[in-house]
Amino acid sequence: MADKKNEEKKGKEGGAAADGAPKEKKPLPKAVLIAAIIGGAIIIQSGIFMVVLNNMKAKAVVTPEQVEVEEAKKAEEEKAAEAGGAQASPIADSTKLFYKVEDLIINPLQGGRRLLAVSVTLEFRDEAGPISAKARDGQIRDVLIKTLSAKPVDELQDIMARDHLKLEMVKGINEAFGAEEDVVIKLYISNFVLQ
Repeated sequence: MADKKNEEKKGKEGGAAADGAPKEKKPLPKAVLIAAIIGGAIIIQSGIFMVVLNNMKAKAVVTPEQVEVEEAKKAEEEKAAEAGGAQASPIADSTKLFYKVEDLIINPLQGGRRLLAVSVTLEFRDEAGPISAKARDGQIRDVLIKTLSAKPVDELQDIMARDHLKLEMVKGINEAFGAEEDVVIKLYISNFVLQ
């Protein structure tokens, strides 16, 4: 009987059992478990960050040469469509007439700590407009920021003044394009948050 107690004591103290069975594993300390959980969370957050970062990549810069190549391709496609007797659907082509300018953050005139977050969609006269807009994204953003940051908070809050504000932005963008005929025919505000 004393032998059994001695064997149990040895087993509890970390010694091997008398019958040759492997000794019992000690549970991991709490600090090791916490470190493992934190490490796993960091790995998961890193993965999420990489996915978000890939989705937020900056838009590619388009050179004037690339714009000319795209316009030449479209002209060839139009000639091929005319030669084949096929006509393009206005509904299918209408999506090619738009260009989005998203996530502008602006400090209004005399706004103090107020911010305006705005996104707009530009509608163009023809399909070459969005291609040019992609190449001139910086100029378009500059015009929008200058126009909106020159407005006091009261004017930005006035819903009745929005149509005039839209016309002012369209005029500024058309002037930046420098074309004889208006390139942008309409501007839609898709996001407008003043805080």
